[in-house]
Amino acid sequence: MAELRLEYKEAVYGLRQDIAVLVKTVETLSQQIGDMRQDMRDLKGQMERFQANTQRQMWVMISVISGTVIVGLMKLIFFPTP
Repeated sequence: MAELRLEYKEAVYGLRQDIAVLVKTVETLSQQIGDMRQDMRDLKGQMERFQANTQRQMWVMISVISGTVIVGLMKLIFFPTP
């Protein structure tokens, strides 16, 4: 009977250790998932800023090119060279 109790206690102790390891693993994975979500939010913000900057640069280039073309056409119309 005493041997059975000892085996039972050892089994329970082993199970408790296994449960503790599993809980620690779940906590670690939960933290890693949270970190990954934060990284994804950061990357999404960077991508949105990049798109906004790219669109702004594109509009500046279009404006400059359009202005240059208009100025060139006006020069040709109002100040034709022989």
